[in-house]
Amino acid sequence: MVETHAKKLKEAADAKRPDYSLTLMVNQLIQTVKTWDPSTQPIEANGAVAIVVRNIALHLWNKHQKLDYAIQITNALIEIFKGVIGMGEINRKLNEDKKALDDIEEQRKRQREEERRKHQRESVEIPSWFWKLIFLGIMLLIGALSQNC
Repeated sequence: MVETHAKKLKEAADAKRPDYSLTLMVNQLIQTVKTWDPSTQPIEANGAVAIVVRNIALHLWNKHQKLDYAIQITNALIEIFKGVIGMGEINRKLNEDKKALDDIEEQRKRQREEERRKHQRESVEIPSWFWKLIFLGIMLLIGALSQNC
């Protein structure tokens, strides 16, 4: 079931389906994985599920720049498989993925904030040519007034 949801999600992302459709599919995949009980499964089955779903998260980010989805899926996997015996290496990779994705998200937030500040400065600042024009106008007005006196 997990593999089927993962495959459909990958196909939908590759077909560039709209985000509202992908959101539903990501949520379905996460819910399906959350029903997985790693304590009753063999280590190999747990590893296979974790790898299949991890690969989808990485695919969504690497190929489609769907950072939010990659983070959601990775966080769900970490929650489900933390502390599961025999999952040490996969948990290490998931935590590395989480750190990298969180770093990317933080970097994007800083870039958006900087762009917002830059836009604010540009919209508030009066260009220097405007001040030169005002100065020139005042000088012309003073000159005209001085000739009339």
